Amino acid sequence: MSTPVGTDQAADPVVLFKTHVRAVGGHERCSLEVAGGTVAPPRATVGIRLADAEVAAAIGEEPGSVVTATASGDGMVSAARGAIRHAVGRDEVSLVSFQVTAVCGGIDVPREVTVTVEVEDQQRCTGRGVSTDIIEASACADVDALNPSPRLVQRSPEFKP
Repeated sequence: MSTPVGTDQAADPVVLFKTHVRAVGGHERCSLEVAGGTVAPPRATVGIRLADAEVAAAIGEEPGSVVTATASGDGMVSAARGAIRHAVGRDEVSLVSFQVTAVCGGIDVPREVTVTVEVEDQQRCTGRGVSTDIIEASACADVDALNPSPRLVQRSPEFKP
């Protein structure tokens, strides 16, 4: 038996994720707009707030500023991923793993997306996103994965894990 979206059991994972995963690192997703279909390539536009001064300076922005970027892709998730990477100046990051799981049973319930990305120096970072919209969950996971990676890239060799 599936749990309706309005029940506590279905809502708790989204509430927990959205209240505990914020811009602890250098980026916070502010907006996401996607479009797709059979006539034109899927496109996505994202707005990313640069919360960390070091991260903002690395791409020539002020801390707290919102950077907007647009990209197209093979699908709406791919387009969103490209726009996020472009907004934060990390175009060379590659996807290693992409997993989707149901948080609880049913059709219109939250899904958890977990991504693992490889950054510039072959370090791997994992991010997690939860939403009833799989594209939004994917975008959250990408931003989450990219948040710690600037610190890994900028560390001197003796301090890298």
